Amino acid sequence: MKPIKLTFQAFGPFADKQEVDFDKLGHAPLFLINGPTGAGKSTLLDAICFALYGETTGSERTGDQMRCDQADAKQLTFVDFTFSLGGHVYRIERSPEQQVPKQRGEGTTKKTHSAVFYQLEGETESLIANRPNPVAKEVVERIGLDVKQFRQVMVIPQGRFRELLTANSKEREQIFGQLFSTHIYRDIERVLFEQAADIRKQKDQFDNQIKGVLELAEVETEADLASVIEQKESQVTEAAKRLESAKLAQNVVTQKWQQANELVDKFKALEALRHEQQQLGAQQQDVDNKRTQLKRARLATALSATYQAKNTSQQTLTHSVERCAQAEQALNTAAQEQSRCLTQLQQAKRESELLPELDKRVYQLQAQIERLKQYQTLHTTWMAADKTLTTVEQITQALMNQQLLAQDALKQAQLNQDRAKQAHLELPLKEQTEKAIAKQLSVLQEVETTCRASEQGQQLLASANEQLSQHQARFNQAKTFADQQEFQWHSTQAAQLAQLLNEGEACPVCGSESHPAPAMHQGHLVSKTDVDHARVAQQQAFSQVEQQQAQVQNHKVEQGKIEKALEGWRRLLNEALSYDPQSLLQEQAQLRAEIKALRAFNVDEANQQFMKVEKQLTELEGQVKQQESQRQQAQQEKSNLDGQLASLKESLGEANDLAHTRQSLKQTTQRIQVLKQGLESAQQQQTTAEQKFTIATTTLSAETKAKQEAEIAASKQKQQWREELDNSDFENEDTFLHANLSRDLVEQIEQHIESFDKACAKTAGALQQIDSELKDVAQPDLSLMTQEREQANLVYQQALAEHTQIQSVVANLNKVKVRLAELYLENEKLDKAYQVFGTLSDVANGKTGSKVSLHRFVLGVLLDDVLIQATQRLRLMSKGRYELLRKEQRAKGNVGSGLDLLVEDAYSGKTRDVATLSGGESFMAALALALGLSDVVQSYSGGIRLDTLFIDEGFGSLDPESLDLAIQTLMELQQTGRTIGIISHVSELKEQMNLRIDVTPSRTGSQLSISQ
Repeated sequence: MKPIKLTFQAFGPFADKQEVDFDKLGHAPLFLINGPTGAGKSTLLDAICFALYGETTGSERTGDQMRCDQADAKQLTFVDFTFSLGGHVYRIERSPEQQVPKQRGEGTTKKTHSAVFYQLEGETESLIANRPNPVAKEVVERIGLDVKQFRQVMVIPQGRFRELLTANSKEREQIFGQLFSTHIYRDIERVLFEQAADIRKQKDQFDNQIKGVLELAEVETEADLASVIEQKESQVTEAAKRLESAKLAQNVVTQKWQQANELVDKFKALEALRHEQQQLGAQQQDVDNKRTQLKRARLATALSATYQAKNTSQQTLTHSVERCAQAEQALNTAAQEQSRCLTQLQQAKRESELLPELDKRVYQLQAQIERLKQYQTLHTTWMAADKTLTTVEQITQALMNQQLLAQDALKQAQLNQDRAKQAHLELPLKEQTEKAIAKQLSVLQEVETTCRASEQGQQLLASANEQLSQHQARFNQAKTFADQQEFQWHSTQAAQLAQLLNEGEACPVCGSESHPAPAMHQGHLVSKTDVDHARVAQQQAFSQVEQQQAQVQNHKVEQGKIEKALEGWRRLLNEALSYDPQSLLQEQAQLRAEIKALRAFNVDEANQQFMKVEKQLTELEGQVKQQESQRQQAQQEKSNLDGQLASLKESLGEANDLAHTRQSLKQTTQRIQVLKQGLESAQQQQTTAEQKFTIATTTLSAETKAKQEAEIAASKQKQQWREELDNSDFENEDTFLHANLSRDLVEQIEQHIESFDKACAKTAGALQQIDSELKDVAQPDLSLMTQEREQANLVYQQALAEHTQIQSVVANLNKVKVRLAELYLENEKLDKAYQVFGTLSDVANGKTGSKVSLHRFVLGVLLDDVLIQATQRLRLMSKGRYELLRKEQRAKGNVGSGLDLLVEDAYSGKTRDVATLSGGESFMAALALALGLSDVVQSYSGGIRLDTLFIDEGFGSLDPESLDLAIQTLMELQQTGRTIGIISHVSELKEQMNLRIDVTPSRTGSQLSISQ
């Protein structure tokens, strides 16, 4: 990642907009960010880090705390950072959460944290993300470092250069894993662990399945299962023998039962045949009658044709007579209709004589309608003219009203204009007065706060003095008690010594051989331990007294500071203190209300409003004149129409109703049409009646002739039927009709007789056969044989159930045996697989040996490469004294190891932890490690690109010679194409480095400039 351009505003100590164009520093520059303490040198790194991650390099301050206090309230705090990465150019614009002025009204509103991330292609910007969290995620994904790793690798913040150097193995593993993209080894560890865990899980499942299968078979081991199977198989053999014996017995009994059933069925069939023969004998007489009926029906069939011809001729005669009567009736009806139509025609001719008079009436009505239409049209025009006149008068009146309102508005606008001008003059004075009062109130508030602090300090001092008195009292009590204890102890020792004295022997204390008054012990015994405890309690009480005395002294010092500050306020601001705060607050509130009211007046708006109203009034006056002209024209037009209407109304007379006239015309026209249609209809009806009369006459003549011919034919057929009936076996026509049957009925009788004859023959034959079969045969006892059969079936079913049950048990046990073999085979495969994957997983995840995982082992190799490069630079900067080494000794406990660092001291010939280095030595080691890391990461394809390095302070801890060596090292790194920025106020660096970004502080905010 290489910076291209950094722009920020109202950020840190920079109030105005600042811009750093890194391209102006040249390709791969080594430059110094120079400036006095507090000017804002580190703010450049904070701006870059905040733009990328939304956090500062030191992480002590949040984004919303970076706003510049000197910045104008309207200036928005933002950072805009453009950088290149992997051949692409990106731009991030980020703004922290901040208070901004409201667009309307007074006060501020909160603007939330925002961020936008673009990829630049020429002049085109492609949006990548537009919210803070997605932007940070995209930055981490592209740069390959989170904010903590960025601080340790690419930006070494002030006071934090030791973090990368002293990081533990776990932290260094995260950093190196990101830098060298070694996640594949993490994936290998995870995949091996998951595969081993999956194999363990499968094996546990198979073990549970084996246990479940054995429990299902109600055995504990595979040997028990084999024994049970052997026992059950012998039981199956015995049950099969019993089943076969029961089956033979069942077959014998069933065969006997079936034979008995067959004999019983035959006896039942014999009885049924005898019953059927009796029923057929009972039907014999009826069948004989049907035979006679069938014979007479066949004789009647021979006469049926003649009888049918006779009936047909008679029906033809009847129909002819009916048609002849109908023709006579039709002729009479036609004659009557002809007479009626002639009368109606004569009446229509008489009525049609009124048609000429009616036609004249129609002409008169049509002329009257035209005059009425003309009047109506003229009246409509008159009404429109009247309406137009009314509308014009209303508009004229409305415009005159608006003109009056506009005149009033013009006066008001003139008044507002004067007020705005006056407000414009009064506003600065009011604002100045309000600021003075606000300043006075601020001073009073500070004095009040200081007074409250003074009162609280006095209370705390009094409380501390009271506690000091209590502690001193407890100390005096403890000292008195300790002295008493020590005196008692000495007394006890003297008494014990006195007990050992003998007359004539020298006292070990005074040497006297005479002992007139030996010491006597009074009271309780006191040991040396009791004395020591009392003295310890005395010392503790004394320590509390000393602590409390220190607190009292601190309170006195603080109270003195407060009193001094209060005296200063009172001495310098006597004038402000003379005011009443409540009066000042009321006056301030009143001034603010007046200022708000004065600000509401706008001179420009008042002038524009006056001009606008004046223009509206001029326009209204023109519109009123125009409307008055239109009103006079409408009045003249209405007067002309009044004269025309009066003349036309006089010519119409009383018949001035258009609707009534139209109704009369319609009725007259309808009357003419009715008369014409009546005459035409009467003529048509007369013609039709004459035609119908002629047709009826012709029809009657034809029907009379047909009737005569039908009478002759009917007489002839009747004579022939009489002759054939007399020559037949039938006595009369009724006997013939009774014997004459339909064809279907004859067929039914024939089928019935035939069926009866067949049934008789079949029953006689079957009866004769069964009689011969059952001759000398007795009927068996079927119920007894049924009981024997059911008993045999029961025995067989019991034997079958027993055999099936035992056989099912044996089959299930054999299945269990097969399943167990399959499970044991699968378990063996899983054991072999786990020997491979389990071992690989333990080794790869650092659970064996040196407890170093595969990922950490690979990173250890990479760290060795980094340390080789770092040591070369550290050896140069430390003048051959120090080398960086990787700690290969395993850490205690379960703590991960393999990436911890040691330093070898050539002066002592020993290795020690890097944390033991001094400040300057730590800086050189951290700088060497960062530079070595940058070299090695760049050399590995697929790694993160470390094209830029910023170093904030740390050079001040180096002596001049070490500083020169460090600068030489950085210049060598710069020649490899890296951008290196150094933040320092060390004067030697400023003399050696001409390429600088100078930071200049001021009361209104710091400024940036580039020196080359």
